[in-house]
Amino acid sequence: MVISTGIKYLKLGTRYLNSVSRWLKLAGISLLLLSLGEVYAEQSLQWHDLSSKQQQILAPMQSDWNQLSVQRRQRLYRLSDNWDSLPAAKRQKIQGRLQKWSRMTPAEKKHIQERRKKFQSLPPEQREKIKKRYRWYKQQPPEKQAELRERWKKSGKTPSFPLEPHEER
Repeated sequence: MVISTGIKYLKLGTRYLNSVSRWLKLAGISLLLLSLGEVYAEQSLQWHDLSSKQQQILAPMQSDWNQLSVQRRQRLYRLSDNWDSLPAAKRQKIQGRLQKWSRMTPAEKKHIQERRKKFQSLPPEQREKIKKRYRWYKQQPPEKQAELRERWKKSGKTPSFPLEPHEER
């Protein structure tokens, strides 16, 4: 009886180890495929792999293309792929932003990237507060925005944007 119980437990243990072993093999294969997928995605998003239409749309980004993260390249790729379905006003706004980026110096680009990283590292409630304040600022007439920017420059501070709504004078 003791021997048959021991054999039973030995069989269960072996079965358990086999299932764990299979699971580990599957996990290893999955990780390998994910990493290969990332490498493939990065390689497939080289500038010369874009269609001529996509290259034309993303032309302002050509000089920076190889320095962009895989995620950013993918986002721009999807954007250029869906270009014709975007409203004309949105396409014009995006083109303006891309051109503005291409005219920036490397130092300006680095500054923007650092600020973006800093913003992303903030707690969600703080990011939402900043977004709310920025939306308020953008709703102001151009003259008011200019006035707020002047006050902001004179203060010597570099907040995410000029003032909170309740600070308006």
